[in-house]
Amino acid sequence: MITILLENLWELGELLAVGVGLSLVEHWIPITPMKPFFSRREGWQDLFWMVFTRYASLVAGLGFGALKYVVLIFFWKYIAGFLASLFWQGVFPMLAHFGVTVADINKISILPIHFENPVVHFLVLFLTVDLLYYGLHLFTHRSIYWRVHMLHHSAPEIDWLTGQRGYWLEDFVINVITTIPFAFFYTSTRDLEIFAALEFTSAFLNHANLNLPFGILHRWIANPRAHRWHHADVNHHRGGQNFGNYTLIWDHLFGTFYYPADGSVPLSYGLAFRAPYPQGIWGRLKEPLVFFYKRLRLWLVSILSKPNHSQ
Repeated sequence: MITILLENLWELGELLAVGVGLSLVEHWIPITPMKPFFSRREGWQDLFWMVFTRYASLVAGLGFGALKYVVLIFFWKYIAGFLASLFWQGVFPMLAHFGVTVADINKISILPIHFENPVVHFLVLFLTVDLLYYGLHLFTHRSIYWRVHMLHHSAPEIDWLTGQRGYWLEDFVINVITTIPFAFFYTSTRDLEIFAALEFTSAFLNHANLNLPFGILHRWIANPRAHRWHHADVNHHRGGQNFGNYTLIWDHLFGTFYYPADGSVPLSYGLAFRAPYPQGIWGRLKEPLVFFYKRLRLWLVSILSKPNHSQ
């Protein structure tokens, strides 16, 4: 465990080094004028969440790595195996009536899914993961889980450091669930390296205060200007807008995309018009736990107070 903590401390130092370099670029080509760190609102809080969330998530459940493998093994051994059996016993006989052979099916293996063309294979895997991220993000805004996700949206300033603000439980859940597609797709070392780079880049880039020339792609690829509307303190759709992590394709398809024609960005960010929320670190640490404890207590009271008609 000590070795793991020290390795993560080194990785944390690398993240900070990247962040410092990115800050210099943000001052050079900002979307909105940058403030010095010491005058940035809640800048020290963002640094706290960056460190605390990383280590709290790591320690929980023996760390992400162990729990990810448990999830992958469970899905592969039970759910994926069941789906494969269902396919060969139920779907394939029906397809055989249309001249589909086993050789045809083997060209695109079922569980793990594998396309012969590496570009097609990666594209399908990429869109699947992107859709899962979109669905999860939408869920965090339109469900009771918003109480956990609120911390991320409490940031009054948007730059690369905002992307590091998050509740430890949220990182824990999302990192586990987003491994599921890799249990169904054949995944090469190259695929994993590309996704690791995409995840690292999107976490920094989407929140960065960088005025980058995306051109027409700014409506289709997740980018700093579009993501600023996601952090706006007003909603243009139920629960918010622009939930895509890598692309904005799913926002267009499901009606959650928003970007003004003039390319402007919001005037303010945070939770000002959404809900009362604690301002201090301790209040924000306990807020989701207190909320869920109260909801659970109310639910238990309602169950226990119901009259027993069987007597």
